[in-house]
Amino acid sequence: MSNVKKILGTRIAELRKARKLTQEQLSELLNISPTTLTNIELGKRFLTAETLDKIKTVLNVEYRDLFDCFNSNDIEPHYEEIKNTIEYLYKNKPQLLPIANELLRSFKK
Repeated sequence: MSNVKKILGTRIAELRKARKLTQEQLSELLNISPTTLTNIELGKRFLTAETLDKIKTVLNVEYRDLFDCFNSNDIEPHYEEIKNTIEYLYKNKPQLLPIANELLRSFKK
């Protein structure tokens, strides 16, 4: 999973820089610490669905823009983990299912 975290973190940093935002500015807009954002961008920490949704909104992008850096070979090995996460959301956090659904649709080519 660390490869996925690193690729996604790099993509978030690219989009942040394209909008001429510093890490401190973006972290303030996301209501997270600059250290947390640094760790996300470096692939040392994975982000929550809520933070991912905030990033999408603040950077004014779609999920497909965030995940455009992946191909199906990057995701395929994580199929079982994705399936288990969706089952967990369905049972425990149904309010996050629309975010999960939008995320999954972003991987369709």
